[in-house]
Amino acid sequence: KQSLNVMYAILLLTTVIIDNLHTRIFCLIGSMLTFYYTKQLKPKLWFKNVACALLMSLSPLTSGTATAYHPSVTKLFEKNNGILDVWRALGPLFASLFCGFMSRELIMDMADHSTDKDAGIKTVPVKYGKLMTSKIILFFSIGAGFSIAVGPMREICGLFTLSALRRLSFALIGSLWLILRAIQIVNSEGRDEQLLNKAIEDAKL
Repeated sequence: KQSLNVMYAILLLTTVIIDNLHTRIFCLIGSMLTFYYTKQLKPKLWFKNVACALLMSLSPLTSGTATAYHPSVTKLFEKNNGILDVWRALGPLFASLFCGFMSRELIMDMADHSTDKDAGIKTVPVKYGKLMTSKIILFFSIGAGFSIAVGPMREICGLFTLSALRRLSFALIGSLWLILRAIQIVNSEGRDEQLLNKAIEDAKL
């Protein structure tokens, strides 16, 4: 525990040397989420899922802002709206990752429903039941699927090219795959353990 406290103190101190304000903010948010996760956030309903999904989805924004304000590419963003351009470019990726990880976290909680219930651990499936949780999973899967397709759709509307069409086709295939898997979970009311485990493994892709 003492070593972890020292490591987090070093992490927070070294974060201040990051030049870009937005990158520094994302690093601080990620550091605070990991620090408070175990004791404060994990035992609380919903916070555990949101914290994990947010931590993973912040990665492209952190690296994106750091890259966007690097001297070699800064001029590209100075001409327009700076951080707004980064959000416009990486916003759909952030949304797809957040919704995707929220869905996966809830599926994992559903797979552990029996053991969590016996241990008295409050999770979304334990409190709201498997059927309601499976519908929430479908909601986030639709959000992830839509976010995945937003970028290619926006690209193909701006300039129709074969490469843009190819990216849109792959995005639509991936989106439909996510949504259909979630529909299968809803139809089984979250009771098919083999399907849940398969969905967890598929989400790693």
